[in-house]
Amino acid sequence: MKRFYADENRVVVYEEAPGGGDPIDPNSLMNRPIIAPMSWLANVYFHSDFDYYNTYLSTSIPFSHPARSPGSYSPSLQIIDTSIVATADYNLLDHNLGYEPKFYAAIDNKFSPSSYPIQVTSDALRYVSFYATVNQIRVREIYQVSASGGLSAITPTYQLLVFADSDPDPAMDFLSIEPGNVVFGQGKFRHDQPPMRIAATGETPFYEAIRRTTAVRNGAVRTYLPNGGYVDAGPFNGTLPAPTFVNVQSGLF
Repeated sequence: MKRFYADENRVVVYEEAPGGGDPIDPNSLMNRPIIAPMSWLANVYFHSDFDYYNTYLSTSIPFSHPARSPGSYSPSLQIIDTSIVATADYNLLDHNLGYEPKFYAAIDNKFSPSSYPIQVTSDALRYVSFYATVNQIRVREIYQVSASGGLSAITPTYQLLVFADSDPDPAMDFLSIEPGNVVFGQGKFRHDQPPMRIAATGETPFYEAIRRTTAVRNGAVRTYLPNGGYVDAGPFNGTLPAPTFVNVQSGLF
């Protein structure tokens, strides 16, 4: 039987455990999911002791990466490096949360693991990765051009899903239920910041990888995508098992 429990310490939605007892006594056997939720995860639908990923914002941002000219590097008359590797760093979003938030990033509605090659030619390539500061979500570009080829300008669209910390807010009610506004655990759950949840397959471009997605071998990189395919940058000749991905979304059903 599903139950809802709230007291001055916690708010819980759960399936009762076997053993019976007084439903309003948290120490009853049936209420073990309240006291020991980690031991009864399969029975817990919500517990205010848990850390939930509350949605701060979801947005799409077209972003222009400039063209990169062909080039080579000559450190001496005897040594000529026929390529140039360089980096650039850009501000993608001002979030102004005052701390480094958790977030997901996707490229053109496709989830892309960090350090993903967004542009690959026979003579050049461009990677991007994303990171958070206390005020911004930033994108770092790493590109390599050669004497025989550069990179054209591109404008991908980056999708961002940014989460606010779910720390209790003493100014909020421990339990408040009214039309259009529900608060559990002083903000651990907030109707206006719905938590991350498992999505239907393909519902969003955001995925959580269960195992590693990238390997390096033979001076090259292989990166797996959620659809089971992969992208190689260079002559990768190693092995990397396809990881499991879970499609995630934020919002309420």
